[in-house]
Amino acid sequence: MLDTLSRLPAWELDRSDWDLRGWPLHDPAGHVMGTIDEMLVDTNTHYVAQILLKDGRKYWAHDVLLGEHFATLGEAVSETRSPELPRPPELRRPPELRRPPEPRRALAVAPPARSADSELDDEDLVIPLVDEELEVGIRRVETGGVHVEAHTTDEPVERSVRLHDQQVSVQRVRLDKPLTAAEAEAKLRQAEIEMHAVTEVPVTHKHSHIVEEIVITREVTEHAAKVHDTVRHTEADITNLPGEMTFAKRALQKKKEE
Repeated sequence: MLDTLSRLPAWELDRSDWDLRGWPLHDPAGHVMGTIDEMLVDTNTHYVAQILLKDGRKYWAHDVLLGEHFATLGEAVSETRSPELPRPPELRRPPELRRPPEPRRALAVAPPARSADSELDDEDLVIPLVDEELEVGIRRVETGGVHVEAHTTDEPVERSVRLHDQQVSVQRVRLDKPLTAAEAEAKLRQAEIEMHAVTEVPVTHKHSHIVEEIVITREVTEHAAKVHDTVRHTEADITNLPGEMTFAKRALQKKKEE
């Protein structure tokens, strides 16, 4: 009984890289025929019997040759269009869903070369080859410096100065001095006299002058520096694999080796 691999969740392939679902299928001339959508499994023999493309076409698995993530039909292959089979009843998981042991992969005909500006089909595989380039720039970083902070301090000073104080005193001196009539007339006039006493007090005055300067400068020097780094690039190694071997031939070879 045949059933699709995706509908058999309790089954698995011997090797995960034998899962062809999503691989492009090429014809013998190397042209893309479509994408493999399913693998039809014979639940009696535990082998993959057919492959199913997305457009519904089916091909016998023993006519399919494996390449590097693509498959190719062998020469003189006929298309099979067996009707869709109903899902079988629930099965117990067998020991393994086997394919024949992995031989060397067959060499498939490469698709024709394309120019850089040609359009790619949806089924084409593109492997980009990437080169890294190193660009060297300059970034400024702080390597130290000085910090100067100016502040004012108070310093007590003392100076000596001589001051003069004045005082006013009044004394009366008794006399007996005769005056003439004219002198008497002059002195008998009303008179006012004032005398002020003066005291000296200290007066301060401050003046400033520059006694020192702090000069901060930056000296610029230039030197050459070498930058050591690595850049990556993608390389592609293309190896032609000898011979072609179908699923059926692989099984036959394994039996001979055993």
